[in-house]
Amino acid sequence: MNDFFATLKVVVMNKSVLITAVCCILAINFANYVAKYRKKPPRRKMPKVHDASTPASAETSETEAENSGEYEYNDDVVE
Repeated sequence: MNDFFATLKVVVMNKSVLITAVCCILAINFANYVAKYRKKPPRRKMPKVHDASTPASAETSETEAENSGEYEYNDDVVE
């Protein structure tokens, strides 16, 4: 019986047996993952809300500045 355990220990500690066992376990885990995989349902995208306090472009900021009276206009026209 003692000889049986010594032989079993040598077989189990063999490098090729350990690598094969690890590869088999990884392959079984991957196959199980693929078999039970469920695709997540698509999410609805929320519409983007633009902040009214920040200008969207440079043209918008110039138009707002003109409307607010920030620019001074020279009425003297030289012809």
